[in-house]
Amino acid sequence: MLAFREILINAMGQGGTANRHKVVEVSAVRTERTIVFYVRDPGTGSRRETPAHAAVAKTAGSAHLDEQRPEAGVRPDGLGILLAQGVVDELIYSETGHEVLMIKHTA
Repeated sequence: MLAFREILINAMGQGGTANRHKVVEVSAVRTERTIVFYVRDPGTGSRRETPAHAAVAKTAGSAHLDEQRPEAGVRPDGLGILLAQGVVDELIYSETGHEVLMIKHTA
């Protein structure tokens, strides 16, 4: 599943800082109608809403948001999260930003 892959890559690369000694927790449950993934990384979390990614921002000057994100302390990427949001029914982050619950209804 694309959403799971993108969130897992973020967890390993950002939260786990690509350190093979750090552990990313993953669990999954599948029922007749739903698939649920839970991912928790060892990082400190992230602020994912501010500023918005240029691909979804609808404000004047949004084409330059990719340049503004690092200045605001936010990674310049973020398309993986955007992709994940587009293919699951619910993408829920913990307050700290290092735990994600993805829910996809199959029926």
